Amino acid sequence: MIKFIGAIMIVFAGAICGAAASEKLRSRRTACNTLIEAVNQISVMINYRGLTFYEIASELKSQPQLSGLGFINGLPEKYDGISGLSVKWNDALENDEIIGDEEKSYLRSFAASIGSSDKDGQLSGLELLRQQLESAEKKREEEYRRKGKLYRSIGVLAGVMAGIMLI
Repeated sequence: MIKFIGAIMIVFAGAICGAAASEKLRSRRTACNTLIEAVNQISVMINYRGLTFYEIASELKSQPQLSGLGFINGLPEKYDGISGLSVKWNDALENDEIIGDEEKSYLRSFAASIGSSDKDGQLSGLELLRQQLESAEKKREEEYRRKGKLYRSIGVLAGVMAGIMLI
């Protein structure tokens, strides 16, 4: 009886491990979608409100739908006199574990151009970033659809195999 209960617990543990791996893929897809939303909001703030990036950082931090992006909370709200916005942007990106490497690369490229052009240049840079993120989101969606199911199945099967070996 104890072996049977142990086997069931091992099956559940395997299923939980598979679900956790699948959830990580889903959270990356969601983060990519949230990044696209943030880029759209930044475009509106620059185009219609004429805000600086420090003011934009403050606005983004106040929006609850963007709270899932840890790097936004790391953005400065005013110039500290030591390092520019792109350095702080990159530092905040490094500390965010949810955003994928591909998305981080796109965001770093954009950060390098922050403040180096006029309003139209900033908007075209944001449009390019949005397109890149949409492409990455499609990849994340496909990855989740394909690998998420695989991870969940493998977790359960590994748990069943280990449970059978225990019995």
